[in-house]
Amino acid sequence: HIAWVIGAIITSFLVKFLALPYLFLFIGLFSILSLITDQKIPLLDKEKVKKLFSKKSFLKQTIKKIFSKKPIKEAIVFVKESPRRFIYTLWYEGLYNILEYIGFLFIPLIAIRNSFSLSQIALIFALMKLPYVTNFFVVSFSEKFNKKLFVAVVLIFLSFLYGMLWFEMSFGSILIVSFGIAIGLSLIRPLVSALISESSVKENAGSITGIQQFVWQFGKMGGSLWFGILSALFGMYSAFFLVGLSLFVLATWWLAKRFKRNKAIQKRILNNK
Repeated sequence: HIAWVIGAIITSFLVKFLALPYLFLFIGLFSILSLITDQKIPLLDKEKVKKLFSKKSFLKQTIKKIFSKKPIKEAIVFVKESPRRFIYTLWYEGLYNILEYIGFLFIPLIAIRNSFSLSQIALIFALMKLPYVTNFFVVSFSEKFNKKLFVAVVLIFLSFLYGMLWFEMSFGSILIVSFGIAIGLSLIRPLVSALISESSVKENAGSITGIQQFVWQFGKMGGSLWFGILSALFGMYSAFFLVGLSLFVLATWWLAKRFKRNKAIQKRILNNK
């Protein structure tokens, strides 16, 4: 995350002097430099090249796995056999990644629509990544509270910020709103991971990580597609308002349901006494 922040700040400076396409040349340049500085890469001879592309090589097995249906079937079976609380926490993972991808993908597009410069957009991105640098401290802080309740309260906070993007804003206003969204998302990121770890069996750590990654990527794809459809139908500003409204309804419904359940438990305890 520090690298993202530094890279965005450097880009905000360089884009004033270089056209945007030329900045992508640095990717190739730094890739070559990293290969040169890595002294542990073995020299390739003909035998090693043949071995790399053989039927039982890691490369071929990886490609085979990517296009195989077996891992997906195994993942579905694993989820079906998992405790209900683990499946429940996966919804948090999916929702988080939908919100994150909508923010990082479409807020810069809002900035472009408002005629902000590329340098300003890079600064917005840098500021949005900044809270993630220290978000690992949140875990120790949040242990004082109920994790699920904490996430729900943050989601209500985020619903208002996403809804505010319905209005046309100045550069300063976009900076404040986007930074607020980043703070909210960075607060719940470690909590979601903690909830998944707490609700799963340690012996299945590899499978759990794979499932989490699957939900993570699916949330990003589904979120961008869903928001893209909303933008096409109602416009980008209205789409942000609908996201905020949906998030508010979801979070308040969950809190009301939790409050009702806790009240019923307390009543049952009193009756037993």
